[in-house]
Amino acid sequence: MKRLKKNNAGFSLIEMVVAVLVASLLMLGVAAFVSTSRYTYSKVSTDARLQEEATAATNFLNELLIESKLCGSGSVTTTAGKNLEYIWVRANQSEIVGGVTSKNLYTYFIIFEKPAAGETTGVLRFKKAPASDANLSFPLNAATGRYEVSITNETSYFNDVVGNKYHFICRCVKDMTLSTVESNNGRLYKVNLTFNYNGQDFSATVNNLSRNVQEP
Repeated sequence: MKRLKKNNAGFSLIEMVVAVLVASLLMLGVAAFVSTSRYTYSKVSTDARLQEEATAATNFLNELLIESKLCGSGSVTTTAGKNLEYIWVRANQSEIVGGVTSKNLYTYFIIFEKPAAGETTGVLRFKKAPASDANLSFPLNAATGRYEVSITNETSYFNDVVGNKYHFICRCVKDMTLSTVESNNGRLYKVNLTFNYNGQDFSATVNNLSRNVQEP
């Protein structure tokens, strides 16, 4: 009777090399898939967050302009060397104190921290000042027939806001403009925000007709 011989030679060198190559290719494929998935998730998450911030900014402006009594714009270079553009709005805000609802007058500043050297976008922040703020006055400009804001110590007035995360509205802002049109029905305010993300511009516009225009 013939006995079967056992082959104890194991894998050959060529078989081992092929197995290692196949395993390496599989691992590279898995790593590439994981990396792509993480990048896609990160990009989608960032895009969604920026969209939420842009929406919050336009909603905030919309609410202010609806209640606005006066509105205007200005610019300043702070004592810290920050170049700012701002839109100011005087508007009533409903507040509940001790169970009683009342409307109080505030001046809101929407502040655009312009991009620093080498950057393409800046940040939008806000400042809220009560009617009793002694640093603010609203003289009439005889040339335009409109009231403007005058800020005492303007170059340092916004120092508490610049870089302050608690006054943050949104980022990736490239430009902010305000235009006004007078009509028989009131004053139309138009605010245009330009955002830039990954080298691509997109705009958001807020149009609102204020019927509450009053002297300060």
